[in-house]
Amino acid sequence: MRISLASDSLDGIAPILMPEIRKRGHTVIGHGAMTDERADWAWCCSRTAEDVASGVADQAVVCRWTGTGASIAANKAPGGWAARCVDAATAAGARRWNDADVPPVSLRPASAPLPEEILDAWFSGSASSDETDLANIAYLSEIEN
Repeated sequence: MRISLASDSLDGIAPILMPEIRKRGHTVIGHGAMTDERADWAWCCSRTAEDVASGVADQAVVCRWTGTGASIAANKAPGGWAARCVDAATAAGARRWNDADVPPVSLRPASAPLPEEILDAWFSGSASSDETDLANIAYLSEIEN
């Protein structure tokens, strides 16, 4: 898969994310502090969701100190479906029940393995085929601004 990746800084876990995503066999398209582009969180994180919506990327990962602003920015982009991931269980649930395509993660995890666990859960998951889950996702598409 092609993964659009953005961070507003190279603090915390940011330096390990690109190699970790590549280690899982994905191509990375960098934005913000990952490149020489504008690193302000609103710009770089919304850009990743735009990459997904336009087909440049299949999914995206956005980062900020807490991950909250990254989530807001990605969700403001047309077609952005970001779900804040604090651990592997929320990442797996966001993929399965919400068909989200952008996991916002915090740059300051409590343990070193946490970002790897989140990425593993995210990339190994897929959208649910359950009728109730599909109906919820379809409704969100209907009310999307």
